[in-house]
Amino acid sequence: MGISANIEFGKEEIPNTLAARLTFSDDTEFVTLDFRLGQQVVPISVAVRSGGPHSLLYFHGLGSTKFDFAVATRINALKEYTIIAFDYPGSGDSGYPHDSPVTVSDVADVASAIITNFCLRETTFVAHSMGGVVALLTARIHPEIVRTMINVEGNLAPIDCAIFSRAAAAMTLEKFQRGFFDQLQSDYFASEKSGFWTFGKLFRKSVTQQAFYYYCKSLVALTDSAPLLRWFSDYTIPRLFVYGSENRSLPYLRDLRDAGVSLAEIRDSNHFPVYSNAHGFFTAIVDFLELANWSV
Repeated sequence: MGISANIEFGKEEIPNTLAARLTFSDDTEFVTLDFRLGQQVVPISVAVRSGGPHSLLYFHGLGSTKFDFAVATRINALKEYTIIAFDYPGSGDSGYPHDSPVTVSDVADVASAIITNFCLRETTFVAHSMGGVVALLTARIHPEIVRTMINVEGNLAPIDCAIFSRAAAAMTLEKFQRGFFDQLQSDYFASEKSGFWTFGKLFRKSVTQQAFYYYCKSLVALTDSAPLLRWFSDYTIPRLFVYGSENRSLPYLRDLRDAGVSLAEIRDSNHFPVYSNAHGFFTAIVDFLELANWSV
């Protein structure tokens, strides 16, 4: 089933400027939770906009932060949802341990602690890129709370590690630290595509080099070894896969459709639809949630 675009947003809901789109609503609360990683307790930054009993839990991508989902707290059609977004260790406003690297599986444990802390029930997971893997791992820890799942070009197959994570994972940490960030930013700044250009503008301030490197290594290992596509396809809950129009050649789209997954193609977009076409991105989410509420 495809998702139609029939929602109209006011200008104040999805503003034109990037700075405004990365700003949470005034009624959003910022909470710091302490989480033990290795031998160290690190602060995890969580944004919470209270609403109704149904929740949206956002899992950001590698090199991004909770602020990617900030504008959701200002969309009228989502005002009945409690919205929660958090920064992974080493990302955004969250700390990172000095004594051990953090893996994607560790981030799922952080998400699990957030679910427990806020007593989440009837939750929709919204997950972008690496966040798609974190969400799938988290759903296996807390299957009872997942009401629906929205995967935004989240990793499902080895081909999904083709952007930069596989190249980083193949390097030593020393080589990575000698120039990978600079080169990656230069490559994305040179792009004429708004999604990539915006990511390049933000990511160096969004994640530490150490966190980025070790996330790449664990992400590639998990994507190559875990049956992520089967895990996502086998769910019987309503699921949506969101992808940019530039990536309509993804080889598993037909498999997802055959498994009953709804698909939403975001026009004029790439791997970062929230940057390149925020209006289309949130339209797809709101449309899907309205349909899912009728079907569950």
